[in-house]
Amino acid sequence: MRMEASFVKQQIERLFVSFPEMADDEILRRDAVESETDATRPAGQWNQLRILITPARCEHTMNGVKYCDYVKGQLRELLTQYGPIGGIWFDGHWEHDAKQEHATEIVKLIRSLQPGIMINDRISLPEDYDTPEQNIPGGALPNGRLWETCMTINGHWGYAWSDSDFKSSTALVRNLCDVVSKGGNFLLNVGPDAHGVIPSEEVTRLADVGHWLKSNGQSVYGASQNPFKVLPYPGRCTIKGDTLYLQPFEWPAGGLALSSLKTPVMDAHVLGTGESLRMAWVNKSPCTVY
Repeated sequence: MRMEASFVKQQIERLFVSFPEMADDEILRRDAVESETDATRPAGQWNQLRILITPARCEHTMNGVKYCDYVKGQLRELLTQYGPIGGIWFDGHWEHDAKQEHATEIVKLIRSLQPGIMINDRISLPEDYDTPEQNIPGGALPNGRLWETCMTINGHWGYAWSDSDFKSSTALVRNLCDVVSKGGNFLLNVGPDAHGVIPSEEVTRLADVGHWLKSNGQSVYGASQNPFKVLPYPGRCTIKGDTLYLQPFEWPAGGLALSSLKTPVMDAHVLGTGESLRMAWVNKSPCTVY
């Protein structure tokens, strides 16, 4: 599941999936990438490919073909046979540097085939956006740099039968609020088991986050980072147009006091219910919401 913030993407991976009702030869004929792109494009989702470059240096030879040439051939196939692709999410960059990966020529090839594509920073080049892993930056990145935190629901990527240390639904919602309030995107990993079934613990948490988004999604989708240097309450804040979205993790006993407002507050209400909240101004500033 991917939580949308400032940009929306659909992660597509070329997977071997077990279909018990299919014969082996039918599985081999099935194009998983084509199935995914065909299914998501009508919904207006942005298809993204995840590419893992992990074998030895690009000079490594496989059956007489340099690995780098092999990678470029695979990329050419993926980027010319499935229509518009919104992004490529590289991984495995910690094993080699940009020169060893032939990163510059690979990126040049990608952009020649899909000029509007977004590429992450895991090809040992900065490219379009950063991808901090298992952590959320302390604030927005300098110069409006795009970023996406990638995080697991428990402590492992994919399925781990022995790991029952799942983050709570509350923690996941707060992480989402934290990411969006700092101008980021949230990539949340789930791990299907060998039969393609997502564990019930993860399903419950995803459903809880979805329920919260149903009422509070306005404060996430299309919203921008918190405009305040310091928030006077425990929680987060986002903005969209002329609307501030306050996301208190705890409601202060004295109400939500906002300082440094340059324009009057016209209205305050609760998302989801529409309940109006009482406001009070002290010497025109700050505004306190009760």
